Amino acid sequence: PAIEAAISVPFLHLADTTAEAVKAADIGTVGLLGTRYTMEQEFYRGRLASHGLDVLVPAGPDLSTVHEVIYDELVRGVITDDSRARYLSVIERLIDRGARGIIAGCTEIELLIGADDLNVAYFPTAKLHAEAAVSAALA
Repeated sequence: PAIEAAISVPFLHLADTTAEAVKAADIGTVGLLGTRYTMEQEFYRGRLASHGLDVLVPAGPDLSTVHEVIYDELVRGVITDDSRARYLSVIERLIDRGARGIIAGCTEIELLIGADDLNVAYFPTAKLHAEAAVSAALA
């Protein structure tokens, strides 16, 4: 909010762009994966919820798994089948709780999980944000 108030140019918030894509897919409940901060804090979850979305995050050990794989492996370029399987298990539990789509709320997650790995909609935020920036620039 402080940045938006201080600038006079259009501001493309990552969560707004993501929410628009989720709503365009006619999905109301999504699972959010990202760093612990992204999953637990309101700056992202709350912004998604302000668009009328129900945002689920992994619970307990699953939240730690998602966070630790990002920092201990993905940001270092380490991509393993074991971590992919662990993420897919976390995602299945989110789906069991009602998620109809999964938001990759951290760029590095896209190195591990892609749309072809899931049987629900996938929202890779880096790609969505880049596409929104191009659309805004061309408008």
